[in-house]
Order: sequence, then C-alpha cells, then structure tokens
Amino acid sequence: MNILSIAGNYVLAKNMWDGIKNGRSVISGKPLSQEESAKQLKERLPQILSGFSWGVIGFFGNDEITLRKELGPAIILLGTHNRDSILTEACSYLKEVMEYSKKVNIDLNRILENDPAIQTNFRIASLLCKLHSKAIQKDEISLLCSLVIPRATQGIFRQVLLTLKKYLESQGYDVPEELMEALNKLPKPKETDYWEEYQKTLKEFGEKGKKFHERAKEEWEKIERGEAEDLIGSLQEVIWNLSEGVVYNFAMRKFKLVKEAYEIFLKAHEFAKENDLFKTRLSEDVWLGKLKRVNLKWGNDIKWPEDYRVISNRIIRLTRIAEFMMWKRRIPEFLYANPYINLGADYEHNDPPLWALTRGLMMILQHNRSKGVLPSVELQEEVLNYALRLNLLWPEKTEALECKDGICIVFRGELNEKAIKELKRNAWDDDIVFYHGKGILISYSRKRKLGYACGKNLTEELIRKLVK
Repeated sequence: MNILSIAGNYVLAKNMWDGIKNGRSVISGKPLSQEESAKQLKERLPQILSGFSWGVIGFFGNDEITLRKELGPAIILLGTHNRDSILTEACSYLKEVMEYSKKVNIDLNRILENDPAIQTNFRIASLLCKLHSKAIQKDEISLLCSLVIPRATQGIFRQVLLTLKKYLESQGYDVPEELMEALNKLPKPKETDYWEEYQKTLKEFGEKGKKFHERAKEEWEKIERGEAEDLIGSLQEVIWNLSEGVVYNFAMRKFKLVKEAYEIFLKAHEFAKENDLFKTRLSEDVWLGKLKRVNLKWGNDIKWPEDYRVISNRIIRLTRIAEFMMWKRRIPEFLYANPYINLGADYEHNDPPLWALTRGLMMILQHNRSKGVLPSVELQEEVLNYALRLNLLWPEKTEALECKDGICIVFRGELNEKAIKELKRNAWDDDIVFYHGKGILISYSRKRKLGYACGKNLTEELIRKLVK
C-alpha cells in the first residue's frame, strides 16, 4: 500500500471513529441508540483498526520530506506536515480504540481473528507506538522484527525496517542480528543525488512563484470586475497567494514580480478599507480583519506566532529589501530581524516556502555583508542551520563569513575524526550531525560531505585541520 492510500484510509478511520464515539451513524450522521451504536462499533472495528494501524506503519516508515513529496496537497488532510505529530496522533487513536473497546466489553482479538492481516498490522502498529513512546522492552523489539521481516519485500515494510534500524541506533538499543541480516538481503536503494535534488528545488521555486502570483492576479481581477461571490474569501486568497508567491520569487531574484505583488496588495488593502471589510467578524477561517493595522511601508514586528500580519510582512518587507538590493544599497537590519518569526512564524519545519525563505535570507545576509553590514553569529548560524538541513547549502569552496561578534566558515570535504574527537557529538538524523566544543559549533552533512562551523575565534586554518 502506498503512502497516499495509507493517508486516505487513516483519515477515513478518524472520521468513522469520531462518529462512533459520539453515538452517530458513520453513514447518515444520525444519532444511534446504545444497542445500535454497539452493533456499529463491532461492524466497523476491523476497518477502523486497519486504517489506524496502516497510519502508524506508514508514518513511522516515512520521513517528513517523503511524506510531503508523496502526499503533495493531500497532506493538508492530516492537519500538519510534522511527521512526529502525525505519528503521535495515530498512536493515540489506537490507544483510544483499545481503551474504549475494553470499556464496552468488546474483545478485539475475537473481532480480528477472521482478519489475520489486520491483526498482524495491529500488533506491528502497537509495538511501533511503544517504540515511539520509548516504552518498549527488549523482547518486544525482537517480536517486532519477527513480524516485520517476513513482509520486508513490501515497500512500506522495507522502509519500516530501515527506519527501525536507524531509530534503534540513535536511541542506544542493540540492533537484532536478524534485522541486519534481513536488510543485507534486500536490494540496495538508489542513492539520492543531493545536487540534482537541489536543482529540482530551485526549479520548483520558480514554478511555484509564478503559479501563486498568477492565482493572486486572476482573483484580484475578478474582484475588480465585481465577479467575486465572497469578497472576504477572495481578498484573503489574493493576499495569501501574493505572500507565498513573493517568498518564492524573491528567492529566485524575480524582483519585478515581487514589486507587482506589493502593488496589488496595496490595492487590495485599500479596497478592504473602503468597503469596511476589516470589520468582518473574525473566526478560524476569517482573518482579514487582523490585517487592518498594518504598516504598509515597513511591515510590523511579530510578537506571537498567531499574528496574521506575518502574511503581509512577507509582501511588504521582502519588497522593501528587493528595492534596496536593486539600488545596490545596504538593507536596514530591522527589515530582516528575527526572520523566522517576522517573515516565517506561520511556517512549520519542512514547509516548502520555508525553504525559499531560507534561500532568500542567505541572499540578504550576503548582500549586506558586501556593503559592510555584518550579521550576528547567532543569525548567520540560524540561517546556515536551516540551509544545511534543507539541502540549500552548496559552498563552492571553504569560505569565511565574517560576523559582528565572530565568524562562520562554510566548507566542503570529510571531517578529520581524530581532530574532532574531543568535541561533543549530537546526530540530528542519519545525515546531519552537530559537534559542540568551547567556542565552536560544527554542523556537517555526512552524505553531502559539506557543512559549516561558527564561533567567536574561528580561523580558516583551524577548519583546514578539522577537514581532510
């Protein structure tokens, strides 16, 4: 089963379970008697447990990047891009079903005895949830392996085995021999070409920037022609699409489109003001009124992540920054202060526009450095951290990035294990690893053989000693 089917069945199971818990028919939505509700539960349990079990298996076996790529726009059905949150939710649903069934005296094993495939997936999912919550015992790890290994020829279970090995290693567990033997027998996956992936990402930036910009223009033209049926919804769509488009277009230096987006935004804001649309009652879906008090020239500092002015900030501040870059002048630092809050507070880790924002910030810092305006080490390291993790850092050679209170150095090559053995090591995943020492932080990609180091007294000579 592919991840798209898994996600669809998982969402269907959630909807069914919510109906059953509330004593309603999963078909008509009508209230059921206690007897009817119990009957419905027994009939639907195999399908519900199958959906939740496959959800746990699929979300455990795939990382965030894979989920985002494979699901595409459908990922919105899951409510978040965060793989850990989705997996935790799926496990909580499984636990809820087990507790509820016990409460109403339903024997799950008896219900599933005629569905051995569902029963096995349920056992695998239950053990994966224990592993995820760090509550698994050594003998349960062996049991989990014995259940998954026979299914390893299926794509998703192969991914589960690979993820299981990485997870056990990262948590200090012993990896069972039978797991290693099973993995060694499997065909080796094609290695990722990270440079090719980087080029694809840049191409996607260009395509998405154009798409969001055109959507915004088309919707704004409908409003101008008086063809918009829902003015509030249409204006929100215009502003949101402009905001997303600006991030991508700025990252690709399409400053003409950035400025055009700003001009449309000003017209849309004035239209909302003239038609008293900012006074519309706010709700979860209606946020236009929160953009009433916006500094249309310089944007606003964001104090909390829920501040919707971050949407208008991207349009306003990135336009101002683009102008300074086109004029070849230094950019006022307040325009990009606390960038992942003031320009990206509503983005989750691995949201595609966060990638574009990071590339844009790399451009901004480099532009101002060329004008003699240096960032803090903290800001430079934050941007480099995102760039490395998101496969956006590709230095041509070792290069020093001077900062106000120190220096960051980007480099290519393999780390000298002997030279870094005194540093504290912390693995982010199977690729990125961090090394900490007195006055130095090194972040390194083992697969791409590149990284960066930041500190107050770093030198290129020191980096040459650390890198082969």
